Amino acid sequence: MDKNFEKRLRMCRPPFHGVTIHVEEMLPVFLLRRTLNAIVGVLHDHWHRSKIFTMQDWRDHDGVMLPARRSSWDELLAILASDDALYESMAGDTLVKVAFFPKEREFLLRYYIPEPQELEDSSLTYGTNFYIPVPHEQALDNRWGRLDLTISPALQDVVLDACRTSGCPEPRSTQAKSYFLYLHKGVYDLNPDARLSELMEREFSPRTNRLVQSIYEEGGFWYKPEVRLPFLTSALQEIGKAGECAAVTFILPFVFSDIRTVAEATAEAIGNLLRLHSSRVFLRCVSPASCMEDPAAVNSTFRNLNPDRLAYFESFGQDAVYLLGVASLHCSGYVRERAVERLRTVRDGRELAFLLVRMNDWVRRIADLAKTAVESRITPEYAGHFVKTLGLIHQLKRSQRANYSALADMVMDVLRLPESRLSVLSGMESEDVEVKRSCFRIMFGISDANRQELVMQAAGADDTLLKKLATYAMADAYRTVTSPDDLLALAKSRFAPLRREALRLLLEKFPQSAETPLRGAIFDPNEFIRQFAQRWLKEEAVSIADVYREALHSSQGVRLRTAIEGLGETGSPEDVALLTPFSGHPVAKTRVSTIRALANLDKAGSNLILMRLLADNSLNVSGAARRALAAKPYVVELEQLWDIFQHSTEPHVRANALSLIARYPMWDRIPYLIRASCDPDDTVRKDALLLVRKWIACSSFLNPSRQQIADIRQAIAECEKQLPPTIVEGINFAIRNL
Repeated sequence: MDKNFEKRLRMCRPPFHGVTIHVEEMLPVFLLRRTLNAIVGVLHDHWHRSKIFTMQDWRDHDGVMLPARRSSWDELLAILASDDALYESMAGDTLVKVAFFPKEREFLLRYYIPEPQELEDSSLTYGTNFYIPVPHEQALDNRWGRLDLTISPALQDVVLDACRTSGCPEPRSTQAKSYFLYLHKGVYDLNPDARLSELMEREFSPRTNRLVQSIYEEGGFWYKPEVRLPFLTSALQEIGKAGECAAVTFILPFVFSDIRTVAEATAEAIGNLLRLHSSRVFLRCVSPASCMEDPAAVNSTFRNLNPDRLAYFESFGQDAVYLLGVASLHCSGYVRERAVERLRTVRDGRELAFLLVRMNDWVRRIADLAKTAVESRITPEYAGHFVKTLGLIHQLKRSQRANYSALADMVMDVLRLPESRLSVLSGMESEDVEVKRSCFRIMFGISDANRQELVMQAAGADDTLLKKLATYAMADAYRTVTSPDDLLALAKSRFAPLRREALRLLLEKFPQSAETPLRGAIFDPNEFIRQFAQRWLKEEAVSIADVYREALHSSQGVRLRTAIEGLGETGSPEDVALLTPFSGHPVAKTRVSTIRALANLDKAGSNLILMRLLADNSLNVSGAARRALAAKPYVVELEQLWDIFQHSTEPHVRANALSLIARYPMWDRIPYLIRASCDPDDTVRKDALLLVRKWIACSSFLNPSRQQIADIRQAIAECEKQLPPTIVEGINFAIRNL
């Protein structure tokens, strides 16, 4: 995500007015690539004439928003050409996704493949939809990843059909804004009048699907009760244990059975279904599921529910509150009102979530009844129940129907009281990420809280936002610290901002204890942490470059790459010879690191190496070489670039070479652009023609030489028949009097 996409998300503008198609499980990289190819095929059919851009999405890593760069369909297809190319296209940092989108921003395609060491750590979940760890034994042998595509609803079925046809796992579709709200904030849109939030919707498992359909089989219970009774009771119990809330309205009609055992089994099943989930999942219980052939017929009993029948629910003891809660979500205002009136008499906390939902009712009387009931419960005794419903409270605060900010503030004031402390602390262990975040914020805002303990707990959480919160609070929490132990532990965190802040505080408060971690930090994958450690070691008169030189001979993997880049940051031009052998390293990421180092160390002598790497089969390597050469304009002959462009078979290499050619002075580059405009590759030809049109539109105060004019005319003569007449006329007009 960049700032433009963030703005579009807030305003629900394209593509966030549509749906997000995503996979719920991590896929092996070969299957991920197959799915991406199927999706990209559809996208290319509709946007092949559009300019394509790419970016690294750091939104879920540390909130940094980097600008996008121009890409092409060829570059995207080159990434999808092999499993290795797909894997190498990643940024190499935790939760940093690769994104592609057209100039019009009508779709957003993202994918993410974690490093193997991330998958090996079973503790990593990060609190987002985008990261679900695979089993340890699978992670060791395979690379896994995820994807999502945000697009207009009109193309949803086309994309899903393409995935089915290609033999890919069928993705899920979710309302786009809700998906990203959950992904970034752990919250769903509060929409009580919706029959089922698309984000929460999920199909039954095959087993539950069979059970639900079996209780409605023709010739079943309603026809042979003496035969079907044991099975029906057992099926209802199993459905209740499955934990799939969408089943609620399918089994609800059986509550009205004349056979008490069936009615009681149904009430118990509904209670179990709702008891298993957080408060916000209650919204799903009133919706028909798509797996039934005729959901309307199945749910007619619930839709036609008479308000007077609600008294019947109270005969089911502890499960009555859940039945009344389901009724409070009814489409009829009369049923909702009667349900709220009865829920007001319940005082055990289970009613609170339903009352909070009804505060956002579109019928003012119902909303006021619910609000009065909630206000009467804002006491320390109810703190634990309010903690469990913090997600709904925050959503109410953002409600458009009424202003509930004052009520939300009252709840927060109660939760800050000493009497509520234990409840808030228990909320920090909640599986609901919104509850967990809110409880941490509350505790951080309490003056006498143990902030050091809070920082350590938040730093060890799976949620990126909590790690950020810990980072921001560290300076204040460790203002009077007496031991370096916590800071030393935080300096080993997988979250770069935490490591950086921990090292800074160690150096400030425990300089002697900071030496060892700072010496290790010069090999940190994060550039800013490396530079921080380098500055300190420089002050200590340590030859940092020598440390990196020595590490080149004894390191591999990430440490080798950081040693290469570190030497590029601290070495001298004489180190080029030492680094040159790594330009042929079999690992693409190591070659990329070598390019960065060479570009820093040598302003001219490494150009031949960079030119060779420009033609590399790896997309990332070639791109890194292009960026390095672009930073040193005109250091190579145009003929050399043209030779690479002509002889390479890799689309990304040709695109990078053309990009560099286009950076040369206007009279020098135009003959080559003219010849590229006649290229048999359609994509190359279109890109080159665009560059020629830009050239025609620009002006120069410098006149070309006679040789330059001759080269231009020769290029026109070679390609005139294949060039659009307007292009030929434009070029001839530019040189008409020269």
